Amino acid sequence: MTSDSATSLRQVRSFCRFCSALCGIVVTVDGDQVVEVRGDADHPLSRGYTCPKGRALGAWHHHPERLDVPSVGRGTAQRATDWDAALGDLAGRLQATANEYGPDAVGMYMATATSFDAAGGRMAFRLFQALGTKSRYSAVTIDTPCRPLVCDQLSGNAGLMPCIDEETAGLTILVGTNPVVSHGHTTSLPDPVNRLRALAAGPRELWVIDPRRTESARLATRHLAPRPGTDHAIFAFAIRSLLTDGGADLPYLERHATEADVHALRMAVEPFDLARATEETGLEADELTDLVAAIRRHRRLGAMTGTGTTMSAVANSTEWLVWALQIITGSYEQPGGLWFHPGFLRCFDRRNLRPSGPDLVRWPG
Repeated sequence: MTSDSATSLRQVRSFCRFCSALCGIVVTVDGDQVVEVRGDADHPLSRGYTCPKGRALGAWHHHPERLDVPSVGRGTAQRATDWDAALGDLAGRLQATANEYGPDAVGMYMATATSFDAAGGRMAFRLFQALGTKSRYSAVTIDTPCRPLVCDQLSGNAGLMPCIDEETAGLTILVGTNPVVSHGHTTSLPDPVNRLRALAAGPRELWVIDPRRTESARLATRHLAPRPGTDHAIFAFAIRSLLTDGGADLPYLERHATEADVHALRMAVEPFDLARATEETGLEADELTDLVAAIRRHRRLGAMTGTGTTMSAVANSTEWLVWALQIITGSYEQPGGLWFHPGFLRCFDRRNLRPSGPDLVRWPG
């Protein structure tokens, strides 16, 4: 923090609370008034970048409709109160609802802002446990329920999300996501324009699969624009081609998969030949074969999905096929592929993870 005694202005280092990218910012304040917000050039991840929303943090902070005190009541009956009264009223209503309808009648939603407050998020989860309800929701369950489901079934824990390895990435595929605007989906991408440019700088390749020519697609090596909701056919065709005509990491599959599982995967994707893939997606044949050629050229890949696929009618199938493609190429936890952040608190790398099973009768992990 620095200050200017002549003007009483101070500069305070902090981080943006608008999304999970958590970009570093330098806030100029005059007393309690935010005067300016700019990116922190010394921040190791965002490197001076901040988006228009981040630069508008001062207006948001001082907005006249911001709630600065607890209140009870609705509409014209709403009135300010103290925390003891507000929390007491809330506890009474929660208990009455649970007593009458059972604990599952109390739903809890943990949104993106829990990413900004580790202690608050942890205490919110403890409240959820104390309530004994199964009705727990989050930004992930609303935007992308397929990701924790597929992640749990294939890795053993719903929270084990793969991340781009920016240092070793060779071929990166973004599917239905536009990180230039969103700054990532479940995994953050601060300073997105420069990061995507680096991922597209030869000999690296960045492919974007999206019906729209988004801001991210404009930075890509190649952009494929399939019909909405047909991404599964692209990945089924790629898997079929690699297993049938070469490109899959067969020694890796021999070590980590059963012969029966590999056979089942072959049978699942067998119908998706080039003719069917072009018919379903509307893509040209050479666009699909070029994608497969790029995978063979780099041997490993990192593929990330976004709400464009996770909110589609075939979300579960698409997410599962994206995982399967990276598994048959031995791309997870290897240079050139995606890596799993173990987490500071959860320490997934020290656990014996096992899938929940089809009935999901226990908490994943």
